Amino acid sequence: MITYHGLLALALIATPLWSHDQDPTSRPTSRPVGEAAPEVAQDPVPNRGPFDLELAKDQVDAAVSAAEIAAHIQYLSSDELEGRFTGSAGGKLAADYLAATLAKLEAQGLQPAGDNGTYLQDIKLSNLDFSAMPALMADMGSGFQAQVYGVGFELVAGLAGQAELEVIKVTDLEDARLGNPSSGMALFLDLSTRERRDLFEQRGATWQASWGAILIEGVKRDGREVSNPARIRGVAAYLDEVALPVTFKVRGALRAALEEGSVKRITIDVRGSQAKAYNVVAKLPATAAAAAGGPEGPPSPRAMGAIVLSAHYDHLRPKARKDGDAEDVDLIYNGADDDASGVAAVLEIVEAAAFEEHRDRDIVVLLATGEEIGLVGTAFYLDHPVVPLDKTLCNLNFEMIGRPDDAGGGFGKLWLTGYDYTSIGPAFSEKGIAVVRDPHPEMNYYQRSDNYAFVQKGIVGQSFSSYNGHKDYHHVSDEVDTINFWHMEAAVADCAKAVIMALDFGFDVNWAEGYKLPRR
Repeated sequence: MITYHGLLALALIATPLWSHDQDPTSRPTSRPVGEAAPEVAQDPVPNRGPFDLELAKDQVDAAVSAAEIAAHIQYLSSDELEGRFTGSAGGKLAADYLAATLAKLEAQGLQPAGDNGTYLQDIKLSNLDFSAMPALMADMGSGFQAQVYGVGFELVAGLAGQAELEVIKVTDLEDARLGNPSSGMALFLDLSTRERRDLFEQRGATWQASWGAILIEGVKRDGREVSNPARIRGVAAYLDEVALPVTFKVRGALRAALEEGSVKRITIDVRGSQAKAYNVVAKLPATAAAAAGGPEGPPSPRAMGAIVLSAHYDHLRPKARKDGDAEDVDLIYNGADDDASGVAAVLEIVEAAAFEEHRDRDIVVLLATGEEIGLVGTAFYLDHPVVPLDKTLCNLNFEMIGRPDDAGGGFGKLWLTGYDYTSIGPAFSEKGIAVVRDPHPEMNYYQRSDNYAFVQKGIVGQSFSSYNGHKDYHHVSDEVDTINFWHMEAAVADCAKAVIMALDFGFDVNWAEGYKLPRR
């Protein structure tokens, strides 16, 4: 869930929200959706014997199972995934696991809906990863001298390059050498900002990419040294899908030497890559009988609208190790409740729905990345939807459901953000689904998860949660052993019934009278 302070800071609110003490090695269960839940003690660690987690990993049926839920959360919140931060190696491991899990439902009709026939949707991150500090050495007539990053130069474009280059200085837009770019030359532009902008606009990305490197002027004073490659920001990788050359902004003494023409050659060494991050997306189509409709033919496009089930699988990057930290200090934000719990719920619900013989509506599965950094993955999905937005009925999102919330009904109960804003909550309650109003309206949770990106597009979007304000939120203590899997089994089974109910054309979804949509 997005943080409360992030809510104030972001135009598009994205702070992750939303675990109860529970032994993660509890017994397996396999109960069809709709069958009554067994009597479950509400003590933190019921004595129920061990789950068969290996069996749970391969189980594919209509049951909502505490064992399967536990297997999903155990892996997603394991140290191996290092917090599943957007664009990280652990994030990619999580995405691959989720894709492989969904693929088990293809025999029941589930379809991959990502790029090139896969379940992965590349969200086109703009941030870059550098494995080492970019290096620049300048030959001023007495041999190459290393320049200090941040003091004399900084990288503003380009991902990678290693070369020794001749420096040519250009002070005039009419200089004939501008028409003959060379990969063996570094072009120093001793031009005004306007002249440089005009030059780039006139010549274009392909021209820029033909140089070995480009040097542009920064301020006349030295800057501050930067020694951590993770602090490199604002680097452009591509222009019009053309990879840009290594481009340095030079300042201080190095700028002065270039202006004087005393720098004859430079060496550059830049080692970086564009970070990759993925949504995991799938589609469970309506059954053929539903698409055909009744005697009067198929219903209206709106009535046939798809339901998007979502949760975010990303969490936070590991903490930096401090001087004096013990070797075994916990640095990983495992994010068991936030939001491996919601992801496990979506996996179980779509599995249950896949075994339904009659589905009037499509289900879209959206397991999004980038929620913690501003709903980035969901925003990308909304620009590249599996089902067009005008044919999307609603978004049902799951955010931090790993522990009971006494204020929201306790064990087995979830609350719904924005309960009074739409027809969904009252309709579920009328049918006996144990979902209640958000008991924490002062915390603005409605605006603090992926559902709100849908709302900002005019689409009904609400989050199920049971976040009880626990102190493990956004701490390394959000571990799998804090999750109450029996609470989750009961709550998710109820939600599976609710979603299956909503797949019927007779289940209508509307904004409540008087609710004002946010400005778009």
